[in-house]
Amino acid sequence: MNMPVQGTAADIVKMAMIKISHELKQKFPTLKILLQVHDELVFEIEKSHAQKAAAWIKREMENIIKLSVPLVVDMHLVDSWGEVKK
Repeated sequence: MNMPVQGTAADIVKMAMIKISHELKQKFPTLKILLQVHDELVFEIEKSHAQKAAAWIKREMENIIKLSVPLVVDMHLVDSWGEVKK
């Protein structure tokens, strides 16, 4: 029962990663996609660009596909991945 939901979520994250990776060199040359863990993406960028990059990533991910329900992205800006609290 859960497989279609997880599979669809993985496809949506993959679509967003591809779109972001194609556009990030022009928009944020120092932005790097470090890794994907299930439905989470971890990025690295200079602090001075973090707010603007986060807003762009959130917008791209939330609008990668139109569904009957909104896609909502939860973001955290931290100095290390260990600081993220769920």
